[in-house]
Amino acid sequence: MTRVIAVAALVVALTGCTFASVRPEVAGTPPPTPPRVLVIGDVTFEDALWEPYRLHFARGVNDWLKRNGGFESVLMERPATLPADGVVLISRITELDKGSAALRLLVGMGAGKAKIKGQFELQDSSGQVLTRFSSSEAYLGGAGIGGAGFIDMDDLTRRLAETVAEAARDFARGKPTKAQ
Repeated sequence: MTRVIAVAALVVALTGCTFASVRPEVAGTPPPTPPRVLVIGDVTFEDALWEPYRLHFARGVNDWLKRNGGFESVLMERPATLPADGVVLISRITELDKGSAALRLLVGMGAGKAKIKGQFELQDSSGQVLTRFSSSEAYLGGAGIGGAGFIDMDDLTRRLAETVAEAARDFARGKPTKAQ
């Protein structure tokens, strides 16, 4: 039994502290019939230096939905004609801060945290906004009060993508976007 507790404690220590949030901005009504297709539309960044994270975000959404369901198919590229039974996810990353690994290690307690956040919307095939929400993900550090960095910005970007994918799936299933 002590071995199980020790392994559980080690896993918790190594995963670090991450925090996700989703805040509705335009709480629209989900479509009467659940959309079958999610199109990963435009993914834009406020700063051109953040462009390398585009693929991590798009793949994060795609991979999470394939693992957890919610749509019959996910399209990584926008087709010329959008399916009538589909929705388009539009993403705009507004903040990306790698933080300070030294502060996370030496001070901890939120100092030097890495964070990423953005604004997201689901549109129907005609371009009408169904819902709009903001979401963020923050990493405070690993083992102990500060701890080494176990998550890099690629991982944090994917975690944000997974949070956004879950919010999109929930909305498509008829659950309004809610704060987490």
